[in-house]
Amino acid sequence: LYVFGIFPPTYTLTMQVDGGGSVSPAVGEYSHRSGVEISLNATPNTGYQFVSWSTSAGSIGNASRAQNQLTMPSSDAVVTARFRLLEFDARFENWDGELLTTVRVEHGSEPTPPEEPEREGYDFTGWNPPLAAVTADTTFVAEFEIRRYTVTFLDGTGEEMDIQTVEHGQMPIFPENRQMPIFPEN
Repeated sequence: LYVFGIFPPTYTLTMQVDGGGSVSPAVGEYSHRSGVEISLNATPNTGYQFVSWSTSAGSIGNASRAQNQLTMPSSDAVVTARFRLLEFDARFENWDGELLTTVRVEHGSEPTPPEEPEREGYDFTGWNPPLAAVTADTTFVAEFEIRRYTVTFLDGTGEEMDIQTVEHGQMPIFPENRQMPIFPEN
């Protein structure tokens, strides 16, 4: 017994990804008949966003929607989901809230800070939070530590009377209850 029939031709659907993400159907080649509706789904990896679908043939609904439909054409078709890295703002502020600069940074990258800001009587100690890879808009604030000075009081003979640590802008306190030496006149 022989059965003869005419079978409609099938065409190759090739699924591709450009950037960080995955697709359904998965990356690869599939056979479909013309006119078949194929569900498409694009899922971005962490730090990426879906941009659009493109196709070499056939029609896709709204190409900017991650969940979509493709009507298989009467030819082979290559469908590509495009993804791009997310970008974030890294703001650098001085201790007093003054904006020093804002830089645009790709997800997972560490921003380049501006030159260390200056503050009279203080030493720059770093940024809060500490510089690290960004995964969201982030504000880094300059941190400072006040300078401290050691003041040594000596009497007229060079003997040490007192030692004090004084912060920048503060006056040392002259030692109390200390007798000043009396020097004989010549």
